[in-house]
Amino acid sequence: MHNSKKDMVTKGHRKGGYTSFIAFLFFFFFASPALSPAFGGRTIYLHWLIVILDWRFLRNVFNRVIDKKNQKYVLAIMIFLLFCIVNHRLFIAFKIVSIIWCIVYLFYVKEKGLFKYLYIGVNINIVIAIMQFIFYYTNRNWAYIIGPTNISKFVWGNFATQTNTNMYAIFGNKLVRVCGWSREAGFFASLLIICFFCYLYDTKIRKRKAQYILYAIGFIISFSKASLTIIPLFCVIHFSKYINRIPARFASIVYIAITSMAAGVLNGIGYLVVEHESIAHRFIGYHVVWKVRGKSAVLGFGTLKEIGDGIISDYSILGHLISTGYDELCGWAGIVEYLGFLGLGIWILMLVLFRISASGILFLMLATFTVDPFTATSFVVLAYWIVLNIKGLNIKR
Repeated sequence: MHNSKKDMVTKGHRKGGYTSFIAFLFFFFFASPALSPAFGGRTIYLHWLIVILDWRFLRNVFNRVIDKKNQKYVLAIMIFLLFCIVNHRLFIAFKIVSIIWCIVYLFYVKEKGLFKYLYIGVNINIVIAIMQFIFYYTNRNWAYIIGPTNISKFVWGNFATQTNTNMYAIFGNKLVRVCGWSREAGFFASLLIICFFCYLYDTKIRKRKAQYILYAIGFIISFSKASLTIIPLFCVIHFSKYINRIPARFASIVYIAITSMAAGVLNGIGYLVVEHESIAHRFIGYHVVWKVRGKSAVLGFGTLKEIGDGIISDYSILGHLISTGYDELCGWAGIVEYLGFLGLGIWILMLVLFRISASGILFLMLATFTVDPFTATSFVVLAYWIVLNIKGLNIKR
């Protein structure tokens, strides 16, 4: 009897060890997109595939899908995916499935008590970033050797994912910014901020000062414009009970209207131009989507090149973005670009169905302000995770 119990304990540890190992691999690659390959210009993130190795997770997904409590959510997702497919936006449908796939896995590891591996995966990247920062001032060649571009090319050769080892100095050329094995410093900064909020509001772990210090170091050495969102994001969470006085079904319309008006003001004072590329890239979409007409307005126009020659000629920043390889408008204007105002409307209804509150919607808009909300990268996935889990950002079911 004693041996039987011992065997059962050993077997349980073996199962837990395997699940933990898969969770570690998932979060390691989740936090290090430079280690994933790209085919046809699109990154295939390895963490999507790694979780398939955990058959218990696959069983968990199946059980969630057939659970009657989840059927309305599953149906809504299927309808939205069908809309994307009928609208010939297969890659958008694929990105949405990828985001949902990762979110479900985050719920799974949370239930298993393995969410700590997220912080470990991000910490590894912070340490790499610290090494890049030190090497930049001591042996600059080594800083680039362990940078994301070189590492990605070393691992994948011609199939390396697109990265930008943009180690340029800020604050009067006194402080270089680094990005670990993320795509670039802005993405790394966004990941650190969103992961910080995950850690700050994680009630299942013991908080450590060393972790906060590590986040602070990472924040400083990766500082970019995206880093500034930490203040408004914190305010959204802190003042959520006041923001939530806005009905969730109207919140998206209010936020989009305000952002569009801000974009109009920026255009009026001459900021939506190439000379102010960083600001212009983030706001131009909220200004120009209102100038699109016909079928393109209803169902989307696909890429910036297809927005219309008249609009492109009116805004030099659009031609500049096209020439530099950017096809996507930032923020929720990107939804209109690919799926039109009809797709945006369906998306807003989806958020209401999933009981995301007015503050949760604002959090999502701010967190995805530099990308479109269907970008299947780590900080976007974590942003969805946060609004589904932090009190105040969702309406209690």
